[in-house]
Amino acid sequence: MTLRAVGGLTTAEIARAFLVPEATMAARISRAKQRIKAAGSWFGLPDGAELQERLRVVLHVLYLIFNEGYTASSGSELHRADLAYEAIRLTRMVHAQLPEDGEVTGLLARMLLTHARRDARTTPAGDLVPLDEQDRTKWDRGLIDEGVELVKASLAGPALGPYQLQAAIAATHGGAAAAGETDWSQVHALYLILERIAPNPMVTLNRAIALAEVEGPRAGLALLSGLDGDERMAGHHRLLSVRAHLLEKTGDMAGAYEHYRRAAKATASIAEQRYLESRGRPGEGIGPAPPWTPPDARHDIAADGRPGPGSSHIPSRCRRTSSPMSSPTCRPIPTSAEPTSARASGIRTGNRTRAVRARICGSVFGTEIVIVMTDLLSHAGRAARMRTRHLA
Repeated sequence: MTLRAVGGLTTAEIARAFLVPEATMAARISRAKQRIKAAGSWFGLPDGAELQERLRVVLHVLYLIFNEGYTASSGSELHRADLAYEAIRLTRMVHAQLPEDGEVTGLLARMLLTHARRDARTTPAGDLVPLDEQDRTKWDRGLIDEGVELVKASLAGPALGPYQLQAAIAATHGGAAAAGETDWSQVHALYLILERIAPNPMVTLNRAIALAEVEGPRAGLALLSGLDGDERMAGHHRLLSVRAHLLEKTGDMAGAYEHYRRAAKATASIAEQRYLESRGRPGEGIGPAPPWTPPDARHDIAADGRPGPGSSHIPSRCRRTSSPMSSPTCRPIPTSAEPTSARASGIRTGNRTRAVRARICGSVFGTEIVIVMTDLLSHAGRAARMRTRHLA
């Protein structure tokens, strides 16, 4: 309802953000209105645990509003600048009230780092320009610099959340002067951790793109195959387009053309349709498909309330490079079922807790990030804690 009342999104746009049919979302909104009316709800400032839960929902709403503004899910324009600017304005207001909150800071950083690329994402005619073909001199360096500083601040706290990780990913892209300088090992490692603490099919989709850059397109396709049975992704144009992109990289042009054409039919965005249709015509491709920004920020998306499938893969050890703003050099991230190049040890507790330590050198953010993942094997919940230290 907040997305309707504050963000002005249509029921169809909200449904696409949550990966559900429009009729399902309409029914949810109707039931929510009835519950509010029956309960005589009023708006007041909560405290304690309720405040944290309200804050989580507020951040979720702001994220979805921004995503719809950055990449419109329907219509002739790729952007809806009014929505993106409004989401940033409101998030700045929240950050002004809660400057020490890592997730609030991370969300604002993610928005700024992503919005910085807006002017380079389309041609004068409104056609989509893939990330690796964008003129990076058109990126807003002021927003990138502000975003990177916010990422550093968000990682200085004791906790780690999904918005901080997404901001770190955006900072990694923003720190690459050219597409070929992108540290895909770091991007994949961050998506891997994000997938563990906030399972979501769109996160897995983006991890497949990063994995393909690190280990090759067949590795990415193998990861994508795990999404085929997810009804939320059935026929989704982003899954189809990413598979087309990876098939193209393997040399399977017939399969790639077929999936590009299917993806074009599945999206309601005219700008994306034009791009995907051009990719689906032999001899008319305009460059590699872009790594898609996830349009969905729902991290508790599983219908039964349990986290989705995680991964036992952990990043390899990294060593810092000489430049403080360059990416670290990493050995390839293992894709086997068992970690091979980072320390992993079981911790015996009453809850049969298994801890996996993953070391990532995040020199883009000026800190070394040491993340300790904890899976409570006998419970549905998951926890993650993080500590950072500045690299001297």
